[in-house]
Amino acid sequence: MLILDRALDSVPPDLFRRFRLLWLSLLSVSLALALVVNALPIKRYIAQLGFNISSASDLGRFGQRLLEAPGNWYHASEADVPTLTLDIKFKHFSQLQQRARQIREFGINTQVGRSEWVPGKLKADGKKLRVQIRLQGIFSDHFATDKWSLAVKVRKGKSLYGMRRFGLKSPIARKLPNPVLWQEVYQLLDVPVLTRRFQPVNVALNGKRLGLMVIEERWAKELVESQGRPEGVFFKLLTMRFPEAKLADLQISPYSLSKLVESPTQSAVLALAQRTWESIRHGQLSPRQAFDPETTGAYLALVDFWGFYHPITGHNVRLYFDPLAARFEFVPYDYAEGRLGSLPTRRIVLTSWLLSDPVIFKNYKTSFRKLVRLDQQGTLTAQLRSVERTQLAYLHRQLPLLGTADLANNAPLLKRALVPPKLTATWAATTDPKPPAQTLTTRFKDWLGVRSVSSADLRNLWLRRNPFLVETNTVGNQLNFFSSSGTDVEIISASWHQDERPPLPLLREPLLIPATQSYQLDTEFNYTIPGTDGTVSGVGEIRGTVLVDGAARAYAVRPIRKVAPPVAVEPADTLQRNPFILLSGTGRVLTIPKGSWAVDGNILVPQGTDLVIEAGATIRFEPGAVLISRGVITIQGTAAEPVLLTARDSPGTWGGVALVRVPTRSVWSHANIEDTTGVQHQGWNLRGGTTFYRSDVRLDSCRFRKNLAEDALNIVHSNFEIYDLTITDAASDGLDADFSSGFLRGGQFLRIGAAGGGDAIDISGTVMTASDLRIHQIRDKALSAGEASRLEASRLTISHVGTGAVSKDGSELWLRDSTIHSVSMVALMAYVKKDTYGPAQLNATDVRVLSATRTALAQIGSTLAYNGRQIPPQELDTDRLYKTYMKSSRLN
Repeated sequence: MLILDRALDSVPPDLFRRFRLLWLSLLSVSLALALVVNALPIKRYIAQLGFNISSASDLGRFGQRLLEAPGNWYHASEADVPTLTLDIKFKHFSQLQQRARQIREFGINTQVGRSEWVPGKLKADGKKLRVQIRLQGIFSDHFATDKWSLAVKVRKGKSLYGMRRFGLKSPIARKLPNPVLWQEVYQLLDVPVLTRRFQPVNVALNGKRLGLMVIEERWAKELVESQGRPEGVFFKLLTMRFPEAKLADLQISPYSLSKLVESPTQSAVLALAQRTWESIRHGQLSPRQAFDPETTGAYLALVDFWGFYHPITGHNVRLYFDPLAARFEFVPYDYAEGRLGSLPTRRIVLTSWLLSDPVIFKNYKTSFRKLVRLDQQGTLTAQLRSVERTQLAYLHRQLPLLGTADLANNAPLLKRALVPPKLTATWAATTDPKPPAQTLTTRFKDWLGVRSVSSADLRNLWLRRNPFLVETNTVGNQLNFFSSSGTDVEIISASWHQDERPPLPLLREPLLIPATQSYQLDTEFNYTIPGTDGTVSGVGEIRGTVLVDGAARAYAVRPIRKVAPPVAVEPADTLQRNPFILLSGTGRVLTIPKGSWAVDGNILVPQGTDLVIEAGATIRFEPGAVLISRGVITIQGTAAEPVLLTARDSPGTWGGVALVRVPTRSVWSHANIEDTTGVQHQGWNLRGGTTFYRSDVRLDSCRFRKNLAEDALNIVHSNFEIYDLTITDAASDGLDADFSSGFLRGGQFLRIGAAGGGDAIDISGTVMTASDLRIHQIRDKALSAGEASRLEASRLTISHVGTGAVSKDGSELWLRDSTIHSVSMVALMAYVKKDTYGPAQLNATDVRVLSATRTALAQIGSTLAYNGRQIPPQELDTDRLYKTYMKSSRLN
């Protein structure tokens, strides 16, 4: 049948439809007869055409699909789906074949996430790439046909369709076109829920045509960067006891753990995320203090609106931890159409707990009401069916049995949805006795090497890389062992491995760590490891053998950094320690009046509370102290009476200011911020001396001076209006705007980048205009536009800089009516640093370059026009460029 299928694909277009109708008629009869004998090859072929038969109850639906298939194929589009060719050497492909056979035989992939990577070569989108490949997927349906689910990593910094890590799967395995429909709904809701990209491709593997498959974006920083988010950490939820699992039972496992612990920045984010999760398990944080209210409310509203339980079922839950907001967010992962009662969120402890929070529930109600309104207007169904037709047009070309999505919804349950859930004992650990161990099949236990395992603990064996974790203390050299399994863990052997040094034995006898239902960090299991400072993750690795439920296996685990658990932000302590801060009668506004004030500790402004700083106020902070607000900050300085935020001592430093997810714009006038080192609070680290994250702002006549953080002013995912800005004596960058939109009119940047590197204006994924600026004494670049930014700059005076203006990584920069002089390297540059973005453009008009080592330089592929003349492109080694004079200081 595969031969017949390929033959039909090669039929000339004028005869195609005639042959197609005849073939479909024959197919319908033959498949109906084949179902009588239930032949496995036939079932696999049916799956390749778009339908999985897993039980007798599916036969009715299959009959209906079979009747619809001729029409589906007849109306299929001849869409030009790109081709992807994958070549794997025979010996490596044989390894994959053996594993796929084992998974089909046993029915489950017990080594999920830990299969060996094999090298390969990939051709697609005009690129020839070296890649690494392994099998992907838990259950055998991922390997039921020739279209195996594969995980792919592109090597050497290259990318495909903007992705360096992706999955390659059958459209049936990923329930297409459902993912695209979910994404469309989030756009209709106008809520920035993170979603993954999908790209259809026709795949050939080692010369064998497999047909239509789909590229599915995996968990990497490109996923968040493409949607204007900071690089964070992705997690999966581990539990088999859904929906009744208590919060204390729930554990999370990070993706790409080995890469995380190699990065000091990312390991700190990982530690903060894990601490935040432990605070959730023990009721130390409210839902809105741990999860982003806006996206969480919208995600759960859509789950309830459609009544699907798969997206919130334990092992299907995927989370993103936002390092700037210090909040978790749901990331859609499973799109199956299974239904669980009327409102699935009310039947699961985790989601019920989230909806018990009034702020999250408010967002939930807003989204649910909007979905009902769109449904009643007919807009929702019409829009989704339109998107679905576009998707099915090419899917039906090879998958004629693929049906339409079930769009039945719970709009009639609006009144019930608007009633918040009632909770009891959500934080208590499960006290039920463990189920008795069940003996597995002979073939399974021989292959895995285990004698028995309980059904509740099975997932720990094939989802966890290790059944325990290790942390380093922030002070001292101790390692703390704790169980991450729901069962007892016995460490038979453990030794410390670091660099090329001889292994250091850690245990004189086996160590039993009891199953932990509550998190106990400071146990008696502490060991001093010579040569480690206890503050940097991944300084070494512990290897040995562990025994879990009779299964002995090797492990390798790297320590993660210990940080204090987050503490809820409450204003009471701040007011008690700083009586000069006045609280309004409504309790919703804090005011700092005119005068000179020494702050005791931090100023923490919670969501729902605003802060007003009156003209003439001078606020002095102790070393490391911070001002963090989730509410509006208004600074009412004037030219005669500016507001000053500075260090208590002179000379001295303090942390800085951060506004995080503030829904209303803040306005600052005549504010002077100086001596900042960057916000570091309870394991939460921000790179800016002053940071606006998802917090719109207007700055009038503000000054930022003597900043020692990576950015003096960091604006992320926000709208901004800036007038008369001055940034001086910054150790690294001046203004850094990421995934934002706004303008800067008037100001100056002086003495930027004293610590090495340092740009005056550095934007990424941002649309910005800048005019009437003086930029002087800049260690690196005066203007830097990257990651698909759009920058229009005019009437600039740029002098004594490393580089004048740079456009890179898919960005466009227009520079007009400006003067550049005293450039130590190149005045104008256009190039690619990150392969995921593509070539850049720079257009300089009426620009005077008076003195520079080189006037203009364009890398092959990028374009640069200087006063109407195109600069011939040339080869450029950007890796070497950023290892030399453009090297970042990375202060934090």
